[in-house]
Amino acid sequence: MQSGRTCAGSENITGWQRRMKGFDVATDTTGRAHDIQAGGYGAVGLYLRFDRTSVAMVEGLHSVGIKVFSIYELGFPTSAKYFSAAQGEHDAITAVSAAKTLGQPNKTPIFMAFDYDASPFDIKGACRDYMIATRKVILASNYYAGAYGSGSLLKAFLDEGIV
Repeated sequence: MQSGRTCAGSENITGWQRRMKGFDVATDTTGRAHDIQAGGYGAVGLYLRFDRTSVAMVEGLHSVGIKVFSIYELGFPTSAKYFSAAQGEHDAITAVSAAKTLGQPNKTPIFMAFDYDASPFDIKGACRDYMIATRKVILASNYYAGAYGSGSLLKAFLDEGIV
């Protein structure tokens, strides 16, 4: 049984310091921004995939003051075999390109997905190498880097200061 997934990032992100109710969605939110806002949500996570996210979705959410964060998950980040520094650099370049195309503002977070319960060995090895590589590219592109994954992975990354 998989544990729940959450996001973590440690940069001082302007406008994101307060707690807010949010969720991530893999379906089209176009035309639903007012309903989302009325539900008390202040942030929505959108996947950086053109088959799941559009400029209209981002613009609609921003039009009612909802903050948008992005999650990059393409391929199968479901085992240590997926993760390496080279894969991290490639994924970060792709994620930043998609974020810019979709109109994601600078100084907002891009969360990289680690969609499995990584072992301590995986966290200290392949997952760490991947995150360090993605963080370097994402920060150099004027975005903030974060991780989307299990609590143990996020705690390890936060403790080390790589998210």
